This record gives sequence, structure tokens and C-alpha cells, in this order.
Amino acid sequence: MSTSTAQVGVIVGVIGATGAIGREIVQILEERQFPISRLRLFASEKSLGDLLEYRGKEITVDVFHPSQIEECQFLFFAAGEAISREHAPVAAHRGAMVIDCSSAFREDSRVPLVVPEVNGKALRDVLEARQGKGIIVSSPSSAVIPLVIALNPL
Repeated sequence: MSTSTAQVGVIVGVIGATGAIGREIVQILEERQFPISRLRLFASEKSLGDLLEYRGKEITVDVFHPSQIEECQFLFFAAGEAISREHAPVAAHRGAMVIDCSSAFREDSRVPLVVPEVNGKALRDVLEARQGKGIIVSSPSSAVIPLVIALNPL
């Protein structure tokens, strides 16, 4: 493959892509122009074949299967606590950067709870320390994030 046709970026997976949080993740990835070479969208069987738009193209939603974890370098889990508890540690063990939006790891002292606008340095520190190893980062609930951002300057 020539340099001019090589894809730059990472393979990102969104588990729970058709839900409200999953759709928001896809939108934010597009808005922030995250360097993605391939975006994989996963959901339950009821969403199989749905199409979501990303960068002017329609991407087909697949049913999530654990074997697909291996191909993704970044995985966003937005499918609920049970899915996260079962599959996020496996993804991290295989080297993926996991961002979990469920409540599964919010009280786990080994998992950083990050709101980038408030404690983004914690995320940077985690990324630097991981040295190619996988990791799980937890996100607070959507109700807490605006409150924390508003209270942070105080």
C-alpha cells in the first residue's frame, strides 16, 4: 500500500451505538474529528442492519460479538452495566482503551472516573502510564457531568 492511500487513525468500536448515548458518542467523534480509520457500530439484534451516519457515510450496525473486541483499539461501552462488566475487562486485557459509560466501574478504585473538562489530567496520566496496555476509564452519569463541570471552578 502506498503512503498516499494508507489510512491514518485507529479502529474504534461503539457498543450500544443505536441508543441515545451511543449516538451521542458517534456525533462527538465526528465533531471532534477523532482520527478514526474505521468505525465499528454494535448493538443488539433488534438494531442489526440499522444505518448510522458518520462523516457523510452510512455505517451498518452489527450485532456485538466478543470476538470483535480484538480488532478495536478504542471501545466505547454504552450498552449497560451487564455488557460492560462482562466484556470491558476482556477488551482492556487484550490491549484496548475502554471508555465505559455505564455504572459498572464508577465505584471501582482501580478504574479512573474521568470528566475531561474537570480532571482531564487524570486521563492524560492514565494514557501515559498504560504504555500499550489496555485500560478501562469510567464516565460519570450524564446527570452528574454538567453538575461537576459547573462546580469545578468553586
